[in-house]
Amino acid sequence: MPTVSIGIAGKTLKLFVDSAGYNAIALTSDELRDVPVKYSGESTRSTNASGEIYESRRFVAPDVVLGGVAIGDLDGGEFVFPAAAAPPDRNGYIGFALLSRFLFVLDYPNHEIRLYPSGSTAAFASECGAKQFDIDIVNGVAQSVAHTSDGALAFSWDTGSTRSVIRPSAIGMTTDAAKGVRAMRSHRMSRFALGAQDAGPQDFVVIDYAGIGVDGVLGTDFFRSRVVCLDFPQGAGAFR
Repeated sequence: MPTVSIGIAGKTLKLFVDSAGYNAIALTSDELRDVPVKYSGESTRSTNASGEIYESRRFVAPDVVLGGVAIGDLDGGEFVFPAAAAPPDRNGYIGFALLSRFLFVLDYPNHEIRLYPSGSTAAFASECGAKQFDIDIVNGVAQSVAHTSDGALAFSWDTGSTRSVIRPSAIGMTTDAAKGVRAMRSHRMSRFALGAQDAGPQDFVVIDYAGIGVDGVLGTDFFRSRVVCLDFPQGAGAFR
């Protein structure tokens, strides 16, 4: 997972970058014991990708610094992850509510994330070229429609997912078949295009996941070999 150093009230933490995470910032219970956040007294109920329902305490993280730039105070929530799907360092994340303020550039090959003001056309063109595809925000989830060898399908943008995933129903497979036939747990789409950009063949893990209502998830499998530009406020994306 892409991981960055974040300063909170002078304390440095390693948080992973989760473009599908709802909060601007989320911290685990262990991290919350070490960081002087201000609790709001409220909590929210959420469902994770395993279908587990959990409650998280709401807080304000003071004096947040990212990449040497002062972000200010951020509203956040406690991060409770499924035991089987914990991030490597069992750490919290920065998420959509923060990343959606910017033109967000993911450069996995060079191990960099670059942030520009949203709507920076020169930066967008310099990073990813002139061709763009649409990004829609549906129920707080950033997603795009891809034209694939399996038809037009909606995919969420999820840097918190270590794999790209497809629902069995999106490719005409029953849930029982996806569970019962080991050879079918991986699925290749011979065509995968976003707008006018052709990404070539793409491989997906077949999982009947809970939560967000999209056909699939674009994770590390898609990002690892590309520079990807996501300008959520402008509803535009591109890659090279």
